[in-house]
Amino acid sequence: MDYTVNTRGDRSFSVINERGQPVGNMEYTGWWGVNKAQADTLDGNVYRIERIGFWMQTVAVYRNDVPYLTMKAHLGLGLDIFFENGINLKYKKKSVLHTEEQLTDGEGNVVARMYSWFKFAKFNFHYEITVHAPPKDRDAERFLPFLLIYCCKFLRMRRAA
Repeated sequence: MDYTVNTRGDRSFSVINERGQPVGNMEYTGWWGVNKAQADTLDGNVYRIERIGFWMQTVAVYRNDVPYLTMKAHLGLGLDIFFENGINLKYKKKSVLHTEEQLTDGEGNVVARMYSWFKFAKFNFHYEITVHAPPKDRDAERFLPFLLIYCCKFLRMRRAA
């Protein structure tokens, strides 16, 4: 499934699937950077995303106020993602010279790819997402585009610091 992300500024995103149907919206609700976000999907789920811990290196995601997954950064190069139901994924940039970012499963198979680039005409980033082999959890499949956007922005902030 292919997705396109429409951005409004740098804090509001709407995700549209390949058939032109909206999937949901994501807003950054925190005062600074990527500390807090909320994704609302059209199937009625609300995902609350927030950084936790003393150094703010761990990200917790709650689906309808129930713990859903945690993410931990490693060396500013990627994120390890641990779903509560046992699914583990890794998010990383394909290489330094590519704009492609990948979400892989435990065996190294690519689950999803995302391309992001800066559009000077609109003065914001543009995102295109392709989900190849979604996890067996249907809710995880619906949440993947929002997860990829958050991971990309999170690591972009870490690399800039």
